[in-house]
Amino acid sequence: GVDVDELMTSARQKFSNLEDCTFGSNTGGKHADIIQEAIIEIEKDCVQAKAGKQPGITTGMKALNYATGGWRKTNLIVIASRPGVGKTSLALYFAKMAARTGVWVNFYGLEMKSCDLMRIMISGESQVNRLNIRDGLVSESEWEAINYSMVGFERLPILWNDFAGLTASQIKSNTIKNHKSGKCDLIIIDYLQLIKPFDKKAIREQQISEMSRTLKEIALAENIPVICLSQLSRQAATGKPELHHLRESGAIEQDADIVIFPWRNEEDKKFYLTVAKNRRGVCGDFEIYANEEMTGFGDMNQYGNINSYKPQTEPF
Repeated sequence: GVDVDELMTSARQKFSNLEDCTFGSNTGGKHADIIQEAIIEIEKDCVQAKAGKQPGITTGMKALNYATGGWRKTNLIVIASRPGVGKTSLALYFAKMAARTGVWVNFYGLEMKSCDLMRIMISGESQVNRLNIRDGLVSESEWEAINYSMVGFERLPILWNDFAGLTASQIKSNTIKNHKSGKCDLIIIDYLQLIKPFDKKAIREQQISEMSRTLKEIALAENIPVICLSQLSRQAATGKPELHHLRESGAIEQDADIVIFPWRNEEDKKFYLTVAKNRRGVCGDFEIYANEEMTGFGDMNQYGNINSYKPQTEPF
């Protein structure tokens, strides 16, 4: 006669208490050991840099790579916008660019089926209008472009999950399994507000806080970056988005290492990315190339416009 969800919530809480007991036995790491660990990480980044590679997982854009250092391990990255701006297409672009470097991407499409997401990716990869693909109006020449673009594209290391009703703990469990098997280097979730809450009876702010905290725990425990899309409140419908526009909980802002707002300026009709929070790098606005019909993205210029700062050395 016990509700299944209540039983599962109780079980998770008990397991969480057991984990707390285990973590309590760790009294801390020695100063010298942490120094050695940091030096090793710096040396790895230097080797990557000398080889002309992005030390972190590449974003696919030079300006964003410079601002963030790429998608770095343990980071929770929140990409937030109002509906219809193109955050899902942008997330798919990030997934594709990361996978092209051999990174295993786990993509959780909680809003759309994987096949529908793949249609968007095919449009961006083949440069065939996404409306033609949607409506079945693909010409012979466009079919040739699609077939040509699929060579190599079909072998990208991406795992897709569109199971509705996933909880943050289920995503954590999947991550542990896939990471152990060497098939999880980056997680992308579309989107936060569609994750099923642990406790259905809790107020929405508490539910969102628990989800964002769990996602941050995943990034820290598995030593991987987690990109999570999020909605903005109606206050961000016009003008440049700000951190207080993050919908339903200030915990998202608190837990995130990086917060990025994709938005379209209605005055000049240009597409911008605003890095509103960045614990490891630069904040600011910069214009990017965005082709809505082909779902393509890229740099507008060499550096973008990040606080009008021009570095002396070219970013990776």
